[in-house]
Amino acid sequence: MLPISQPPIASWANQAHLMSIILRQPASLEWIYSHYIQLELLQGLSGVDYLINYTFPDAPEAVCPWLEVRHVPRTSIEGNIVPWLQERLMEGYYIYLFLNTYHLPSYSSYHESDYAHDPLIVGFDSSAHTFAIRDFHSNPKGYFKYETFNVDFASLERSYNTMSEDMDKLGGVQLLRVNANCTYQFDSKLAANSIADYLESRCSYPKVRNWLTTPVFSYGLQLYAHLSEHFRSVAEGKASPDFRLLHVFHDHKLLMRHRLHFMAYQKHLIPEHLAVNYDQVLTTSLRLRSIALKYYLTRDTKYLHKCDPLLSDLQNKEHQTLLAIIDALRS
Repeated sequence: MLPISQPPIASWANQAHLMSIILRQPASLEWIYSHYIQLELLQGLSGVDYLINYTFPDAPEAVCPWLEVRHVPRTSIEGNIVPWLQERLMEGYYIYLFLNTYHLPSYSSYHESDYAHDPLIVGFDSSAHTFAIRDFHSNPKGYFKYETFNVDFASLERSYNTMSEDMDKLGGVQLLRVNANCTYQFDSKLAANSIADYLESRCSYPKVRNWLTTPVFSYGLQLYAHLSEHFRSVAEGKASPDFRLLHVFHDHKLLMRHRLHFMAYQKHLIPEHLAVNYDQVLTTSLRLRSIALKYYLTRDTKYLHKCDPLLSDLQNKEHQTLLAIIDALRS
């Protein structure tokens, strides 16, 4: 199996895959901390839902200097996919692709419905006839978790062969390798501009259309209003609960906390007390996440009614703390 690292956050599969690969090189944290700052509310790839994700000028793998990316169209892959994948793994490539999870055990859609998801293949075992893949799945303990698990050759082959053209968002396979020659340094100007964009709910740079592109509804702090409306709609029975929204939102605070401590204690770019102040933001976010989770487990709306004042408190704390961070970076 190819070497992998545990990502600091796992908001979405493609983001967790990228971090799992490049964090083999600890210096890649400087690129991660320079990015994954701005958030956007956008339409999901399915076209029937909306989600929160990180804003990038292009697909993250396309702009990450720590990655070597090679795209292989489906039409150029001939014959049985299994030996082809094995050969690429032996060449040192991580393999990113979409598969039909109807044929894959450990996915909720297994033998229920055709559904495309995007795992990362990181190895194989010839004697056990299995591939090692990383993705969100239902593990044997019943938890939905991002981790490495095994899929037998036959199931993976079926899941690849039954992908329709509209299900395959990549239009083929991405082969990924670490660029060990990368020397990217933390970009404090980019970080400051991205934090300013977040606070002002805007995107100040052009974005390239790519396979992840869908309509964007709002940016940055405006997402607080959307979360508040989501909780109200769920409480009134007008919307179905979607814990993914708050999961990504909390991951954003967790990564920001790591980033600010890095900026204060390793790069000495901001006063240490400003990084410590953001710990209160993370604590409030964790409390909000915990209360929302109680609703998702019990369906008792009293927990939803507790979320709105916490959201308001969280927004005020984050706004004030990040304003001070920008002042420190630009002074």
